[in-house]
This record gives sequence, C-alpha cells and structure tokens, in this order.
Amino acid sequence: LFTDIEGSTRLWEQYPEAMPMIQARHDALLHHAVHTYGGAVYRSAGDAIHAVFPDCSSAARAALEAQGALAAVEWDIPAGLPVRMAIHSTSAEPTSAGDYRSAELRWLEDVLSIGHGGQTLLTGAAASALAPSRPDGMVLRELGTWQLPEIGRPETIVQISDERTRSDFPPLNAQRAPIPLLDPQPNRFIGRNRELHELRDMLDRPGSQLITLTGPGGIGKTRLARQLATELQHERGTNVWFVELTGVSDPRLFISTIASTMQLRAVGHKPTLDMIVETLQGTGTILIIDNVEHLLPAASDVADLLRRISDMRIVATSRIPLRLHGERQYPIEPLAVPPDDYSSWEELKATEAVQLFLDRAIHALPSFGVEPRQATAVVGICGKLEGLPLAIELAAPRVRLLTVEELNERLTDRLGLLSTPDTEFPDRHRAMRASIAWSYDLLDPKQQWFFRQLAVLQSGFTLETLEGLFRDDEVDTLDLVAELVDQQLVQRGGFQRDPDRYAMLESVRQYALEQLEADGELASMQERHARYFSELVLAEHSDQRSIDAEAMERFTPVLGDIRQAIFWLIEHDPLRALAMAAGSWRIWFVMGQNADAERWLGDTLDATIEFQTVDRVRAIYGRSLLPFSTIEYERAIEIAEESKLLAIELGDDRGIGDACNYQSGVCYAWRQQRAESVLLMDEALDAYGRIGDLHGRAETLLNRAAMALDEGDLAQALADGLEVLEYCRANGKDVLASNTIQGVAETALRLGNIPLAIDLLVEALELNRRLQYDAFTGPNIWCASSFLLAMGEFEDALRLSIFSREFARIINADGEFLDPFRRADAELSRLHVELDPATIARATEAGKAMTTAEAVADALDLLLAFRASLDERHIEQG
Repeated sequence: LFTDIEGSTRLWEQYPEAMPMIQARHDALLHHAVHTYGGAVYRSAGDAIHAVFPDCSSAARAALEAQGALAAVEWDIPAGLPVRMAIHSTSAEPTSAGDYRSAELRWLEDVLSIGHGGQTLLTGAAASALAPSRPDGMVLRELGTWQLPEIGRPETIVQISDERTRSDFPPLNAQRAPIPLLDPQPNRFIGRNRELHELRDMLDRPGSQLITLTGPGGIGKTRLARQLATELQHERGTNVWFVELTGVSDPRLFISTIASTMQLRAVGHKPTLDMIVETLQGTGTILIIDNVEHLLPAASDVADLLRRISDMRIVATSRIPLRLHGERQYPIEPLAVPPDDYSSWEELKATEAVQLFLDRAIHALPSFGVEPRQATAVVGICGKLEGLPLAIELAAPRVRLLTVEELNERLTDRLGLLSTPDTEFPDRHRAMRASIAWSYDLLDPKQQWFFRQLAVLQSGFTLETLEGLFRDDEVDTLDLVAELVDQQLVQRGGFQRDPDRYAMLESVRQYALEQLEADGELASMQERHARYFSELVLAEHSDQRSIDAEAMERFTPVLGDIRQAIFWLIEHDPLRALAMAAGSWRIWFVMGQNADAERWLGDTLDATIEFQTVDRVRAIYGRSLLPFSTIEYERAIEIAEESKLLAIELGDDRGIGDACNYQSGVCYAWRQQRAESVLLMDEALDAYGRIGDLHGRAETLLNRAAMALDEGDLAQALADGLEVLEYCRANGKDVLASNTIQGVAETALRLGNIPLAIDLLVEALELNRRLQYDAFTGPNIWCASSFLLAMGEFEDALRLSIFSREFARIINADGEFLDPFRRADAELSRLHVELDPATIARATEAGKAMTTAEAVADALDLLLAFRASLDERHIEQG
C-alpha cells in the first residue's frame, strides 16, 4: 500500500503553521489503520507512507479504514486533506534494512500519481487477488486500461470504495491505452527472441520498408508477426495494424481488406487506397499483412502503398517472396531441437522446441509432467517434428491420450496423427496435411509432378543428384527446384547447414509420397532411385577396398538413400543388390553403424544365396568384421572362414588374403595363438603378392605391427607401421592411416622418439577431426593421455584418459578397440596414486563432461604446446 498527499508542496507553502499538526494527525491515522489490519509501515518519508500486508484484503480494508478516518476529520484547511492511495499485489523480499525491493514496486508510485485525493486505486493484479475475499460493502469499479510509462504496458486500474469514502472522481491523470489491435492469443509465445530482436533492428534501419517473413506452412510466421506487432505497439507506442488475409481469395479485395481492418468507411467516391494514404501519411505506421502467398497479384498494391506513404513500413508473411524492388526476405527456421547427445534434462528444457512442447502439453493437460527418464522420448518427439511449431502444437495435446513414449512411437505417421478439431486454428492449420496441401495447390502441374518425384529422396539432395535422376526427362531441374524453394516446400541448406544440399521437412516429404502413390508413380520412381544410387556406389567404390575422406563426405549425407536402394534391389534385382552391398559395407563400418550394416548385409546374403560370386565373397568378408567389435570372436572367425572357402573355390586371391589377414588378427587378439596367426599372415601376404595387391599387403603389415608392438619387438613394429603409413599417404588412404597412426605413435613413444610420437598423434587427431571418424578417436585420445603421463603431465593425462574410457563406454567399443582401454585402466590406477583427491575429482569431472570435439581440441593443444617447447629447447641447445 502506497499513500501520499496530493499537492502537498502547495499545502505546505499555503499553510505552514497548520501543516505540522495536520501531518502528524495524518501519520497517526494511517499507522493505526495499517496496524489494525495486520500490516507494517516500512517506509515513511515526508507525506508518503509505504506499508506491507500479508494479503490484499487486509491492505484494502486498511486503505478504506484510513480514507474513512481521514474524511471524518475537520481539518484546519479548506477542502480537507486529499490523500491518494494505491495497492499492488506481488512477491517481494525484505532487505536487511527492513525495506522491500521489487521491480514492480518501482512503478506502483506511477499508479499512485494518476489518482486523486481521497481515491484508492488497485492494479489489475491486486484486484484479482482481492476479488475472492472482497469484504461486504466494498465496491470495486473498473476504470479501464491505462498506459503508464513506468510499467511499459497497458494496465487495468480498479477503484475501491465503501459507504465512508467518495466514489466519484475525475478521470485519472493518464492517457488511456490504445485499443488493442490484435485478439489475445490462447497460449504463451515461446522462443524466437533472436528473430524478434533482428526484425526490430531491421525495421529501424534505413531501406527496410518491406520485410517478408518466409518459410513453409506451420513454421510460425503468423505467430511471430503477431508477437512483433504486439511488442512494437506496447513497447514503443508504434502505430501498428495487423491485416489477416487468410479468408481473402480475390487479390482485388486486398486494399479493401486493409481499410476494413482500419475501420475506414467510404466517403463519397474517394478511392479506398487514397483514404488509406491520407489516414496513415506521416504516422510512421507499420503495416503487418499476414498470409500473402495466395494473393501475389496484389503485390503491386503493396508497392503503391510504399511509394505513396514514405514513412510507412510493411512486414509481410508469405510462403513465397513478393518479388518487389527493395524487398528484404527474412527466412524463418524451425525451433531449435535438442541434440541427440544432450548432457542433462536442464539442457533439454532450455531448447525452444522442448519448451513449446511442454507448454502446450500442460495447456492441454494441466497435470502433465515429464520425468528426466522420459527425456529420450521428448528428444525423439521434437526431433521427428523437426522443430516445426505447428507440428508441435498439434502433437502436444495428444498427451491427453498417450504417454510421451507412446506419442514418440506413433509419430512415424506424422500426417495422420497431427490434426486438431480446435477452432482456434485456421482451417489450413488444423492438420499438417491441410497446411502442406495449401502450398501444393499453388503449384502448376509440372511443379506438382516434380515435387512428387522428390519424395523418394530420404536424405535430401544436390543439384547433381537431380541431374542424374532426371537425365532422361526434358525438365529444367534448376528452375523447378528454385520454384519449390520459393514456395517453401524445399529448403536450401538451412536445416542441414549444408549450402550445397536441399531437403524437404519430413512431414512435407510424407505428403509428397502420398501424392506420388496416389498418382500411381511410386513404383517407377523407386526403381529410378535404386538404379541411380547403385550406379553411384559402384562407380565410386568399384574396388570395394577402402574409403577415403572425399568418399566419406559424398556418401555420409545419403546413407538413408543407399540403404533404401539396397532394400528395393533385394526384392527386385538381388544380383545388383549383392554388388551394391559388397561395394558399400565399409561406409557403415567406418561410420560405426554396425548393427544397421549387419541387418542389411544379412538380408542381402540370404536373398542371393544362389549367386556364388566374387561380390558374395566381399559381402561375407564385410559381414565377418562386424561381430569383432562386439567381442563375438568365434562368430567372426566362422564368417571369415566362409568367405575364405568361397574365395578359394573361385580362385579369388584378394578374397583369400582378406580372410586370412582378418583371421590372423582375431586368432592373436582372442586366442593368443601366435604361431597360427603368423601362418595366416604369411598366407595373406602370399595371396596379395600373387596379384600385386599393395593395399592388402599394407593391411596385413598393420596387423603384424600390432602383434610386434604387443610382444615388445619395437623395431619390427615401427618398420611395418611406417611402411603402412607411407603407402597410405602416397595413395590417399585416410581411413587406413587413421587406423595405423595410433600404434606407430605408441611405438615411437616407447622407443623414446618423442618428436615422432607427437607428430604422429597430431596427424592422427587432425585426420579424425577432418574425417569425423569416431572409431579410432578414443584410442588416439588414450594414446595422447599415455604420452602426457610419460611426460609427467598427470592432470592432463587423467582428464584425457577419463574421456577415452567414457568414449569407449558410450560407443560400446570392445574387440579391436579393447586392448588400449584395458591398458588405460592400468594407467588410471597409476594416476590415482600420483594425484591428490581434489585434482582427481576435477580432472574426472572435466573428462566426463567433454564432447569429442572438445577432447580432440584439448589433446591437440597440449601436444602442439609440448612440441613447441621441445623445439625451443632444441634451439637453445643448438
């Protein structure tokens, strides 16, 4: 409760002898009323009193008690003592000095200042708090909504009175808030703070008369524009009009719709455009026109408005640019979705897509809650919905019927699940299918045909892909893609962050797939798709031997399409499926997607059992490598033996060499059968020698180097390892090099060749980072930690060693990755002896929290710094 005497300075000047007694009597009456109703005066300065109460009802009773008592006194001045009062309800903590501080209390004085002597005002919050417990005889009178500078937004003001106090006062000393231009939204606006800031900044810059918010249906253009309009009006007092065009189908009605929104009435025969110009000229108006894409001929009217009203700015929302001179496009992207490798539930709740889902779910079901254990399902939901606000808005109410886990599972049918009967959504937004159909119907027949064909591309596409797929069709793929990008049915870069790739949102692709099937074109396009990607794999990877960094970059974005092509070929052309499987299994192996490769290799081999060919040898050999990473050694040897026997039968020396080399490694690593392993290596080297296969020889020497290192034959290990590296560097075999360097670096370290060890580890880590190849990142980080341990850098060594162990656990690295991590366990024991508990705790926490990219960067920084110090010492010694 804040109170003061209206015009007190004037009263003290006019009645200097009477005012001291009047002030004292005033203070006594107010203090008495406050204490009577359980309040406390915490500040009294001049004629102003600030008091605090446990509830709003007590504050209101005290105020009316004081006003009644003040009104009953015959004061020694004419017209009585005019005391104003204002009440607000909020949370505020007391300071050590007994004061109360709150941002909202700063503007309660503003509310007080607009009242009149004898009047008691309540803010909207106070009135809401008082209403359930209003005392009998207390009258609440709403005075309307007023614009108060300190509050920064329109505030509802309520007056209270009873039989002892006045109730008739002049209008408040403030300006009424402008009539709201927008209907209140049924739920909160979530996220988009960056976009709002950037749009306000754009509007403030010269040359930004026309800004078009573009994006696919359901991306949130309208809601963002509404929020922008609301903030501009409330925060700046800007003259903003929001024109909704969804229900307008005739471009000729564009201007009259603006006039209708502004409540302009025709005067005589004056053109409507002239009325708008006269009304808005010189007002600095911002006109927001929503949903323009179906009225593109009206773009000329937009140009006329901008030309004739020099200080006006227009913000349009459209799935298609207006293509006007000076137009600045602002593409709207999906909300940020949580990463698959999120670190905590708190991190998830900070992402915009999750915030929107949780808010709308609670709006639909107030008792809704999510436990941290359900985080994976929430990540899945937001990921499958691709951060698309409309999709999230439509999915969230399903929590009334489904758990988040069930909802996540059912989202494979996005178009069927994502709909609502709620009338708060416009017709085009009551279902995802309707939203996409709105854009599809705006395409011409050729564009619709092209849009349907793109549905078979699961992983997005490049212009090169389209030229290959449609080489037999007389179509201009560049023009058609450009039109679909303009229509926001295809996105360039944006969602994949790759400017050379294009993609559809998954819900859009599903709609295109429905249309493709409905038009009877699905089977022919699936065949075209399978032929194209099989040609791509076989042309790029015909030797089926290794995969370099460039090939990884080409294949990684299209793994989904390669997989889809294989499954189609298994059913329709199994021999070609076998060739494709033989040529592409290394891609999955290098990417660490072993379970996926195991499934489709098994399916392919089962479907092609009658084809005893070299491709079958290669495919069986690829399948034999997969069990090794999950410690299924016996099964790995059995599958490799099957590959070897078929290779012998076919006279395939390369197949013989591959199987023998692989078996030798498994025999030594698992069975510790050195003699048998050596015989198998020799057999492999003989087979490769017969056909001059240098790559096969290099892989065998790599195995021999690993065995020599394990047995302490460091000279042999270094010689073999360096020969392999020389071959890799000369022939661009990056993946094989990445597999090799760690062992050679460890050998150099054990031989005391510190500069060579550092150079090799730096090369390995930089290669891992460039390839984004995780399979050997963990062992390489471990090797860097071993180096730092040997150099006495114990805390750094522990941090990286902890990371490498965590990395192994996360990727379930065993088998060929197992030995380094077993040795890491021994090193961890030593480090726990060398370091104090606080350092151990700090390094352990840091190691567990590091991402792969951070660990690689950390290891590189430490190694390069150590190498620099070696160089400095070498110079000094020289």
